[in-house]
Amino acid sequence: ARACLELGEMREARKVARDAIRLAPLDPSAWILLGNVEHGELNLAEAERAYTRARELAPGHAHPLLFLARVRMDQERYPEALRLLRAAERLSPENSAVRAEILAASLATGRIGREEAVLGLMQAVGTLLERRDTASAVVVLNRPCVRKIEEPRLDNLFAQILLDSGNLEWAREEFLKLVEKRPEDVFAVANAGLIELRIGRHEAAVGLLEKAVELDAATPVLRMALARAYRGVDRKEDAERMARTVLSMPDLPDDLRRDATGFLESD
Repeated sequence: ARACLELGEMREARKVARDAIRLAPLDPSAWILLGNVEHGELNLAEAERAYTRARELAPGHAHPLLFLARVRMDQERYPEALRLLRAAERLSPENSAVRAEILAASLATGRIGREEAVLGLMQAVGTLLERRDTASAVVVLNRPCVRKIEEPRLDNLFAQILLDSGNLEWAREEFLKLVEKRPEDVFAVANAGLIELRIGRHEAAVGLLEKAVELDAATPVLRMALARAYRGVDRKEDAERMARTVLSMPDLPDDLRRDATGFLESD
């Protein structure tokens, strides 16, 4: 069922989860799985029922409380969510997903200020990524109460996580939004350009990567990417010129030197 969830095959995931409940109706993990399916489909009432049953079957475990709190967060019932999360924290003090959601709920209810929330979320999300819990990191950083503060550090982190996890189109959308909001943010401009190049949108890549090189002339990777974008729009002379500027840069890593040399030889 989890594999079906990850692939977006919700009908099959629901069937597998319900089959698991029929086979083991007292297994809380089966009910959590069904809750995940319903939650993924935004059937919040059904998700709540499944998570509540899991909580009844496993009263000493934090996960049913965490998932119930996430339903409350999606309903913007933040005080209730915070109470559930505090209960989960008492059961599992080292749970990074719980900690991250507590910070988001505390921000939404005004219990902590912007900077405390940002620093706390950066740390909590970093721990989630170390533990390979990318899904929880995406969930908390995409919460409306977090997004609306428009904090560059969190916005860039969110877009980077999407990119690193293979959500290329979503990452592209997020980076382009950041470029529109903060056109001098070289991190956003460069990544937007690199994504456009990767998906073959060479005209768009040229504009973004030219801006990125203007903002950060000392990074050879950006110059090399711009050379490839130029070649993609048949600007051969510009492509060759840019690749040669890469070769002229001091302390150029060997792999980039080979890349630029091979690029010129393949013209």
